[in-house]
Amino acid sequence: MLLGVCLGGLLLATLVPLPPRPDVAILVGTLTFGLVGVLVGYKSPGATVAEASVAGVLLAALTFAEIRLIEGVEPSLVNMTVGFVTAAALSAIGGWAGEVLQGTYKVDASQKLQWPWIGVGTLLGVMLSVYSVFVPWAFGDVGALGILLFFSASFFIVAFFVAYFSPGVTILEPALAAILIIVIDTGLALFGFSAPFPLQW
Repeated sequence: MLLGVCLGGLLLATLVPLPPRPDVAILVGTLTFGLVGVLVGYKSPGATVAEASVAGVLLAALTFAEIRLIEGVEPSLVNMTVGFVTAAALSAIGGWAGEVLQGTYKVDASQKLQWPWIGVGTLLGVMLSVYSVFVPWAFGDVGALGILLFFSASFFIVAFFVAYFSPGVTILEPALAAILIIVIDTGLALFGFSAPFPLQW
């Protein structure tokens, strides 16, 4: 929970310079639950997916309490239900990814495709690609080329992590994860949160 408060506060505070974009804040704040799960799962000994999920639910409760007390907004029952379910799911998925990175869950390196590493690469890639677009943009006018460079770099970073932590030869896994990342990012940009990437063409 403490990690989530620090990361969430830092990322959301970074986005303050942006024009009023509640959709961006929701997107970044939501992905932070997955990031917390990854860090908890990776750093904690043993399998701690359930712990990450519970921490996500408690962090969501704290967030709703803050919205009610500080912002004076009463979240609806639907919003709270969706929020708790999303927080639990993303934190658990992030916790699982962290455990795979840690090596808690053994992956058969003899398989032609190591699907768990495709999943880890996809999760990390979606989070990092979204952060790489909006965080630099919040710090200043980096321009379309700068955003594109940051966005492209996120794929190299994720591919490196997958290749470094995974056993055996994992060349195809980052490539397939990249395809899934593009599909998910497109859905987020165009449909999910109406938060198009800030590229001016």
